Amino acid sequence: ARGLQFKMQALTEELVAGPEGRVAKVRFKDGSEIDADLVVMAVGIRPNTALAEQMGLHVHRGIVVSDTLQTVTDPRIWAPGATVVQMPLTGTRKLDSTLASRLGALNDSLAQIPKEREPGDWTVERDGKKYGIDGKYIRLGKFQLPTAALALLPLNQTANPGQAERAKTLGQIRSEILDQAARGARDDDFRAAVKALRERKDKERAAAKKDAGDTKVPGTP
Repeated sequence: ARGLQFKMQALTEELVAGPEGRVAKVRFKDGSEIDADLVVMAVGIRPNTALAEQMGLHVHRGIVVSDTLQTVTDPRIWAPGATVVQMPLTGTRKLDSTLASRLGALNDSLAQIPKEREPGDWTVERDGKKYGIDGKYIRLGKFQLPTAALALLPLNQTANPGQAERAKTLGQIRSEILDQAARGARDDDFRAAVKALRERKDKERAAAKKDAGDTKVPGTP
């Protein structure tokens, strides 16, 4: 196809020069010749495995090794790279290699996404205090509990009445924790409002008391 011809199992015997001293033909050992004005040769190497064979190591076109270059015959022996043939990967190792490649690409992609908050951080911050749940604590303003407490919550429920009742109780505890987190955020605002109200009332009382003293008629008790 496309003008290509292949001569299989042919051994080159001689490059025949033309009148100008440049190659003109390629002669093979079977006596056949082909015209050529350019010859491209690819030269490979053949590993010397004589010593490995004498040692009883498994050899097949080279010393057969694992992916860590340890010989499959004796893992205490490592073979140099130019003389080895790697043993085909098992189905499991092929799957591991594929998953590692896919996960690596996924991690590279995720690393490019701008981070607004840490994964698993479901907290809000008000007046320098955190409320909610993150990767380490259940945060209630000044107070915090380890998130390990959530491990007490069951993942599965069975028909056992005792377990169902326990699950219900733990669910109520969890709901109370979350409610306290939200309530704590409101308590600071409430305390600030009460303080402001008290200060305003104290000022009004002081002003009223002062006005009463200023309007008192002289000589009256």
